[in-house]
Amino acid sequence: MVAGVFDPLAVIGIVALGVIVWAYPGRESVRILPTQRRMLVLGTPLMAGSVLLAGQQLVAQLSAVSADPHAATGHYRLTAAMAIGLAAAALLGSTSLPGRALVAWLAVGGALYYGLASIVFPAEASSLGVAGGAVALVTAAAYAIGLARSRIAAQDPAAVGPQPQPLA
Repeated sequence: MVAGVFDPLAVIGIVALGVIVWAYPGRESVRILPTQRRMLVLGTPLMAGSVLLAGQQLVAQLSAVSADPHAATGHYRLTAAMAIGLAAAALLGSTSLPGRALVAWLAVGGALYYGLASIVFPAEASSLGVAGGAVALVTAAAYAIGLARSRIAAQDPAAVGPQPQPLA
């Protein structure tokens, strides 16, 4: 088994890169995906939590002793892959691309499932614990509410209040 050490400088570097991209004055002109700002804001806690979970599980996989049955069967690695998948689904669900709603609902379902499993089985190796599971449930619920509101707004813009008018 390959032994690894968690490097906090890598996390600091990733966070710093995110802040630089967020603070870049011309970021609106460098859009890669057409995103919906509200969904991106609501999906950010879900994505961030998923990425942190993935990092924690990869560290557990790389630093586990060979006697750890979870590491021997790749449990930690698969949990990390699931978490990265949830983050990717929430990001794609925040776009304006066709079919985004299905992907967004899959992200909600995955986060709800993992949060509930963490509450029911708090002592398991990959569990978030009761508090972490509750946070996962709340972030998934907030994302689901935003998704439902954006769907209602797409069908009837007057149902969610006044919409900003384009500048002429």
